[in-house]
Amino acid sequence: MKIAQKRALDVVTKYEKGDLSLTLPLLHEERDEGLLLAYNYSRFFDQRCKDLSIEFSPTIPGAGFLSECSGDISIESSLFEVKTVNRNLAGKDIRQLVIYLALQNATGERRWEKAGFFNPRRSNYHEFYVDEIIEQMAGGRSSSEIFQELIDFITRRDIQFDTKF
Repeated sequence: MKIAQKRALDVVTKYEKGDLSLTLPLLHEERDEGLLLAYNYSRFFDQRCKDLSIEFSPTIPGAGFLSECSGDISIESSLFEVKTVNRNLAGKDIRQLVIYLALQNATGERRWEKAGFFNPRRSNYHEFYVDEIIEQMAGGRSSSEIFQELIDFITRRDIQFDTKF
């Protein structure tokens, strides 16, 4: 249990910005929440993945002022962003995923046909075909056209950011 708690604190520290209120040993409520999240991850992988190839933190090449990024989970031809929050999906979550898809598309390699969100806190996931959702969002324009416009925009700028997002 000590090793698991230390690892949990290391992971939270890696992904959370600012001060953390977590200390070791974890409180019973914190351990219970961690176990529930782990259980929901297990259910997600059992339900969604079966014998499929899973990659954590897939690298997405940067372009223009956007440096290299890391997605959360790639399962075969699907990219999932994990949102461990109590709120509903927000526009910023969708924009993040669309940017990742556009950056990957700019490499000339079509890696993901589907994309989606997984929330282990709320025990749900949403998956969609990239082309279908982009065309709906863009009023019928193709995903390749939209992705190219995004890449054109970010490559026309001379700004460089030092941090990944």
